[in-house]
Amino acid sequence: MALVGALSSAPAQAQTIEVAGGSGLASGSSSGTFDSRYAPSFPFVEHTGLATQQLVVQRDGAPLMWASLTWFPGAHVGLESRVDYRRTGLHGANGPYTVLLTYSARQPPDFVARQYSSDSSADWPDTAGHVGQLTATAAMVLRIGPPTRTTLRLMAGGGLTSVRGRFEPVGYSTFSLGGHSVLFPDEHRVSMRVGSATTIGVTTGAELHVPMGGHAAVVVGWRLLVPRQMQLAVTADGLAASDQGINQLQWDDVQRTLAPSPIRWRPVTSDVAAGVAVRF
Repeated sequence: MALVGALSSAPAQAQTIEVAGGSGLASGSSSGTFDSRYAPSFPFVEHTGLATQQLVVQRDGAPLMWASLTWFPGAHVGLESRVDYRRTGLHGANGPYTVLLTYSARQPPDFVARQYSSDSSADWPDTAGHVGQLTATAAMVLRIGPPTRTTLRLMAGGGLTSVRGRFEPVGYSTFSLGGHSVLFPDEHRVSMRVGSATTIGVTTGAELHVPMGGHAAVVVGWRLLVPRQMQLAVTADGLAASDQGINQLQWDDVQRTLAPSPIRWRPVTSDVAAGVAVRF
């Protein structure tokens, strides 16, 4: 606060405000995993079972939009507030979906209760989905050079980032017995919603401002945001696009059965961006 107060005592004519905005390219380096481990549903039958799989959830590179407001109370040091938003695709090559089941049934010819087992391991499709990330930061800015010429700016500060999205497909199996106690498996591919979560982080970056004449300048820069690790709640809420079945599942039951664990995620972003700044 003392620094801001000292800076604000600069002559009024030395103070400037800049509004800037543009677009850029967000990196796709951050990744996480979703581990599914649950006991499949087998109503009215004595059974034990376990279904397991791991999905890789990795971000693609994607466009971003950004806007900022910067106040320079003096010639070289200022304060910047900035927001940016990106919506990136998700991908990942996954391991198999494995289901182990032991159950009791009465099969012909004697219809005596016996234990049977069913083990399966199926190749699983790649992860698909998207995640949206909204970030708001505040930073100190060091401006090297006069504002009427090409200048280099260095930034450091902190802020908040919020993430939400969805991904698929997650395996979900149920079982039933038909005539003569024949086992009927029913496998679904489920879409998962990632609930919104927010965390803090630190940010740094550099920008080059090239005057276009008057009070405008072209901006080219790089930003890095390193947030704390997040735990993103996951909810099953629909069939995946690759599932050709009829959506007749009771989703409260699916959620209770899957009991999905949160995804541990650290959404580090390293972005290059360009835009236009206007000085007032």
